[in-house]
Amino acid sequence: MELKFSKLNPKRVSIKKLFVTLLVMLSTFTASQAAFSDEFSDDLTVTPMGIVNGEMAFTLKYNNVDGDKVEIILTDKEGERLYRKTSNDTSLNTTFKLPSDIETVYLTVTNTKDNTQKKFQISSRQRVVDKLIIVSVQ
Repeated sequence: MELKFSKLNPKRVSIKKLFVTLLVMLSTFTASQAAFSDEFSDDLTVTPMGIVNGEMAFTLKYNNVDGDKVEIILTDKEGERLYRKTSNDTSLNTTFKLPSDIETVYLTVTNTKDNTQKKFQISSRQRVVDKLIIVSVQ
């Protein structure tokens, strides 16, 4: 399952394209985990796929062997819910794609049977790198 969110501001996107042509930009992508309970299965992983075409992409995989009801919530840094799904599938594999303008989102996975949860912070950062290169010409 692939989710795709539309760009937030078309003017901003065109300005970004202009800057990308003028500057060398390096992007880093992190998915840090804040475990709320050690009892949650280790079969839950969030894997960063990087930033492609101005979108940060990551995959959620969970091997839900017992078929427990699981709630997946994606929020932005202000707490506004961007996505919510409940599932009791034994194998979850969801790819998220979000505009990198959002910078930070939180992914919370809750097992509703025993109320255990894991929360992930997913962040994208862009850095401008200026280099001075000196070459000897003789």
